[in-house]
Amino acid sequence: MALIDYIDPVARRIHLGVDSMNVSWHPVEIYREIRVLRGSNESLRPYNNFMKGGGNIDKGGGKATERYFTLLEGTRIVPYDANHTIDITGTLITDDGLEGVFCIDKTPLSFGVTVDIQYSPKQVEVINLNFDDLVYSSFQGAVWVDPTSAYSDAGTSNLPNGNTERPVNNIQLATEIAIDRGFSTIRINGNLTLSTGDNVDGFILIGSNPTKTTLTIEDAASTIGTEIKLCTISGILDGNTVLRECVIATINYFNGIVVDCILSQGTITLGGSATALFLRCVSGFTGSSTPIIDMGGSGQSLGMRDYNGGITLTNKTGVDDVSIDMASGHILLSSSITAGTLVLRGLGKLSDLSIGAVVNSDDLINKALLTEITNLVTDLREENPTTQEITKKVWEADLIDFDEEESAGYMLFNTAEVVEQNLVTPEQLATAVWSKDMTAAFALNTSGEILKKIKLIQEILLS
Repeated sequence: MALIDYIDPVARRIHLGVDSMNVSWHPVEIYREIRVLRGSNESLRPYNNFMKGGGNIDKGGGKATERYFTLLEGTRIVPYDANHTIDITGTLITDDGLEGVFCIDKTPLSFGVTVDIQYSPKQVEVINLNFDDLVYSSFQGAVWVDPTSAYSDAGTSNLPNGNTERPVNNIQLATEIAIDRGFSTIRINGNLTLSTGDNVDGFILIGSNPTKTTLTIEDAASTIGTEIKLCTISGILDGNTVLRECVIATINYFNGIVVDCILSQGTITLGGSATALFLRCVSGFTGSSTPIIDMGGSGQSLGMRDYNGGITLTNKTGVDDVSIDMASGHILLSSSITAGTLVLRGLGKLSDLSIGAVVNSDDLINKALLTEITNLVTDLREENPTTQEITKKVWEADLIDFDEEESAGYMLFNTAEVVEQNLVTPEQLATAVWSKDMTAAFALNTSGEILKKIKLIQEILLS
């Protein structure tokens, strides 16, 4: 018997069927059916969750709060369109402060149809006996799943499955047990594949560690709002995902938050017309290879904070912003980056092949180049030269041992050429160098622009 006839995801209305007439039902039954429908109906997955469960919170002394279920973001339940009675036996609320009969929307019903709603949740405090305490503690706050386990059912009240000693062997059963017991966390032993019918929306999935747990997510699985920890991850996500302390291989349709993760071999493709935020992540590559973030064309924005290592961005055709703050590393922008604004900051090297995008790297510091320039300026300062002596060295390119291509001396030599072409006198150059005031005479992308970064070295010239 199915209580739900269908879900209207746009109006966020859960329409009940004929089997819901003149029966008692608990909100957990509606919740379970919603999860099944989301797992089997691809058209429902782009929408945020319609309902969530809560309660069973430990109050100490073997006591726990009652269970309750919340309708989210304006979701309401529509009764079957015929005269009948409904008896709701569990706590049903909305996230905007309504409860019970006010969670039911009768407005779509035909004129003259009467539905009598009885709302009678058990107003009790759950008190567990000592044996129940032992059973509860055996789960350690989560349901455990191991695909190699022999346990394929929920067990009994005296000998439950899904705990640390008796993990179940499939994720669908694990989520059912979690819902029944009020858990939001599933612990994974070994490797796991999520496939057709597997719905882990809103759950927290925790592996043993990325070397022991590989989580593969197939297209038909549902992972909206899922948080994943301590796994090696590959596959297709459904959005609003949080990844923590994971090794990330090739994943598609990602948006959400990535924290303290290693970006490994493969491509991370963004999707869902939302923001992807990477915090304190690192490249898993050695040498010159880098992870790749495919921007998914248009609609997706990207923020990376405190990133270490190389990173390559590709396939950006929209105006959505990108912001990268480097701790250390190398940013590569491919020729398929053709639109939008990219703001790059921190310590790092930039290889820019983008075409048409606005790349602001004014605050991206090439530490190796700055070190070279710093050393050169320090050498000059140790000689205690006058402004005229500095002018003479620059103007006449008298920079012994610093004349190799791409060296600081080479940069300064070309700066002198730019100065000469712009009719800046030696005295003006001396003043500019000594006061760190590089004017518009040093145009963008010239060695003069490089020299402007001397201003970022505190008190090199005047200390």
